[in-house]
Amino acid sequence: MGQYTRLLRSLLVLVAIFVALLSGACDRSEEPSANYPAARRSDKPTVASLVPAATEILFAMGLQDQIVGVSNYDPDTPEREGIARVGDYLTADWEQLTTIRPQVLVIHRPKEEMAPVFRERASRLGITLVDLHIDRLEEIYPVISKLGEAAAAEEAAQQLIARMRGELGEIQKQVEGRPRIRTLIVLDETAKFTVGPRNFLDDLLTIAGGENVAADLEKDYPTIDREKLLALNPDAIIQLLPGAPEQVVTSARRFWEGLPQLNAVANGKVFIHSEPHLLLPGPRVTEVAAIMARDLHPLTATSSPTTNNP
Repeated sequence: MGQYTRLLRSLLVLVAIFVALLSGACDRSEEPSANYPAARRSDKPTVASLVPAATEILFAMGLQDQIVGVSNYDPDTPEREGIARVGDYLTADWEQLTTIRPQVLVIHRPKEEMAPVFRERASRLGITLVDLHIDRLEEIYPVISKLGEAAAAEEAAQQLIARMRGELGEIQKQVEGRPRIRTLIVLDETAKFTVGPRNFLDDLLTIAGGENVAADLEKDYPTIDREKLLALNPDAIIQLLPGAPEQVVTSARRFWEGLPQLNAVANGKVFIHSEPHLLLPGPRVTEVAAIMARDLHPLTATSSPTTNNP
């Protein structure tokens, strides 16, 4: 459970608008040498990504032959097997990057917060930096276009955008006319971390036919206590625990069993999900929207991964 807790904290930092991940923290290894040959897998630019959501986008565009490096936080999936791990939001593994020599490095570090040594090292290796920023659902699409341009895959990017818009539009159409369900989205097993307004998860909930009971809270990802939870008293609760082991899911179930006075608990409307991609603002947000729609409006025809309910 300790490993999951560390991962959850990292993911919570991710969805909190990446604020804590924007600092110019120190980067590992000594100054890179310029004597290593550039890694090549195709006739198009090779790409390394320090942003798991960007990695998902690259794979969804069919660019696996161009991907030479992924983040330490990327899940261990078959398509990532054998690909170098090159760091995370805060630290880049320059030893690995020097070895694989990508032509493009995807980061999430605004220029004004990027340490000069980071830019210098990238420049010395001939690496083009592509900085991404995603808060809202609509911001995913220009990011896809930006990655498509950087990877010389503009057509694949536009096809992915069209597919995502089509799938989300279909979900929205299926719940049209149904009553909006007062819903709270929580991001940990004890409902301390929640989803407020102005973020992609809030946008997905709206598409899925929900009404965010935390929409009036000040922060985009507010923390709440038991008293506030009881005051919000949602009619449905969607709990997103990406990558959670069974013991964490069991702990979450027990937590809700101790709050029978909540409408969502009393009516059996607490939904716990542990798929690893739940908090990634990338191409699989369509699956997250489908999950939410199925939770809130079970007669909809949208498909979704298996749900773990308390």
